[in-house]
Amino acid sequence: AGRWPERGAAGCGAVGGRVLHLIEYVPFSSPDFWSQAFSPKAGFSVLGAFLAVAAGVFILCRRLGLGFLRVWAHFSMILPLWHFFGRLGCLGAGCCHGRPTDAAWAVVYPGAPGSMVGREFIGRPVHPTQLYEGVTELLLIPVLYLLLFRPMEKGSIRSGYLSAAYMGLYSVIRFFNEFYRADTVPLAGLGISAGQALSLTYVAAAVALVSCFRNKKVIQHTVVFGEVGLGGEVRAVGQADLRMAEAEKLGFKRCIVPAGNPRTGKSKLEVIGVETVDAA
Repeated sequence: AGRWPERGAAGCGAVGGRVLHLIEYVPFSSPDFWSQAFSPKAGFSVLGAFLAVAAGVFILCRRLGLGFLRVWAHFSMILPLWHFFGRLGCLGAGCCHGRPTDAAWAVVYPGAPGSMVGREFIGRPVHPTQLYEGVTELLLIPVLYLLLFRPMEKGSIRSGYLSAAYMGLYSVIRFFNEFYRADTVPLAGLGISAGQALSLTYVAAAVALVSCFRNKKVIQHTVVFGEVGLGGEVRAVGQADLRMAEAEKLGFKRCIVPAGNPRTGKSKLEVIGVETVDAA
């Protein structure tokens, strides 16, 4: 059998990560486009790599006659570890670093040769956003293993729950980590970055997958927001009124929110407060 499935998945991840990085950061008209496309020193997008690895595993399973959801569940247990070591590489190279901060745990890049840190950040304390993401990924491993992988192996739950949970939880982590990163690409008029927009898309896909597995339809005209903890609790978030106002403008009729978020009564939406993901 060899190790070509793992190598093939890693290759798909490298291609997908590079493609999304180019889309986000390097315009096709740029004279550096092709050099960036094939440079071993250019960046990668984790969100792009995630999608490409999933596609590669799907093709592999189709060719070998294997069940995709079960194989992808096992990959989903490995991906957080891959991601952790990848972020350590980012920390060393200086890419994906955070905004300037006076926090005690800030890191300072001296501008060593080959560093990917922008000149304006050299010598300044910045958020170690690579560690924020990498360490949180490590914490996901025991959570996924105890709550989902072991029950899956015992046949108590379907294989797809684990992958959907990982995709959704990582996307939530990435969404909030973007607030501290210095290299985000803003989307005009939306008030969020490209990474946050893609994270929200992944969260929506995870919700749709879980709904499909449970044979429950997502109620039409419903919007959901909140911060999800590792234990499945739904925490309050800021600017709830603004979020609901925007949702109402977009035609939503119902809003599922954290129970801890205060309601002012200004919105005409049907507001449902929940304390856990299961309640939602």
